[in-house]
Amino acid sequence: MAFFEVKNVYKNFGANRVLKGIDLELDEGQVLAIIGSSGSGKTTLLRCINFLEIPDKAEIYLGGDNIFSVDNLDKVNEALQNADEGEKQNSTADIVKDDLSDAKLDNSKESGVDMVETADKKTKPQKIKPVKISKEKKKQIAEQRLKFGMVFQSFNLFPHYSVLKNLTLAARLKYDKGLKPLDKYFSKSVKMARKQAFKEIDERAEALLQRVGLGEKLKAYPCELSGGQQQRVAIARALILGPEILCFDEPTSALDPELTREVLKVIKDLKKDGHTMIVVTHEMEFARKVADKVIFMADGVIEEQGAPEEVFGNPQSAKTKAFLQESEKSIDED
Repeated sequence: MAFFEVKNVYKNFGANRVLKGIDLELDEGQVLAIIGSSGSGKTTLLRCINFLEIPDKAEIYLGGDNIFSVDNLDKVNEALQNADEGEKQNSTADIVKDDLSDAKLDNSKESGVDMVETADKKTKPQKIKPVKISKEKKKQIAEQRLKFGMVFQSFNLFPHYSVLKNLTLAARLKYDKGLKPLDKYFSKSVKMARKQAFKEIDERAEALLQRVGLGEKLKAYPCELSGGQQQRVAIARALILGPEILCFDEPTSALDPELTREVLKVIKDLKKDGHTMIVVTHEMEFARKVADKVIFMADGVIEEQGAPEEVFGNPQSAKTKAFLQESEKSIDED
């Protein structure tokens, strides 16, 4: 069995069906690149994988364990069907009313009133309510989310915190949460343990900053860093909790070519260190040369997947071919 496996992922936002049955596998230490046009479902898939969005249906396995399973698709589809029927009935009422206004109506008061009342009684469209998730399920999802490190296209650093505090905040909060039940009974011991743990967290953060080439910036604030440096801080922050999979959502989209190379070098170095990574990217050269596996998405489905040399060298899907040709054309124009 693959180290990471996703089966049958569906996701709707209201009446918009975004993911329509996604399956993928990834071995430990591999890099998966997800490519495709805007609106193809790439980012939604990534957010479902790490539970920032809850899919309507999915099974997710990590290290052979089923870490997440949900099947609310029937309920969601039923809500969508009811909404569609409500819209159709509403539309029919509009047509009847328009027809009545154009027709030459009988002057009879009785028939006129009956017909007008029938036309005005519109059926309101059904609202699509999200499927509720139990508190216990939410707690389980929050625990599983810690197994995934997330790096966004916008750096999401706290501007009023130093680089060091941006890195250590989540780790400190996680540690503190575990100590709270003991605090009122063993306050002195807890205080000592917290002090030692925070020291170790700071040391780990400093080592991670050295690793991404920013060891001298631990006291700096985000506003004092370039975009590439901020993104490298964001990568170090994602690493500090020791995630099993690193997820990147267009990590270079806000950067110029030089800063893009900085960030991609860090990702390449992480691959050498054996990190398993999933990268949503528009950087075709990265997908071609760094990824072990490439997925091309279109209209909420995986249109094509395989090794980079297969997807780029001999694409089978017409949509894949068209996308790659357009990408090459854009590069030539630049």
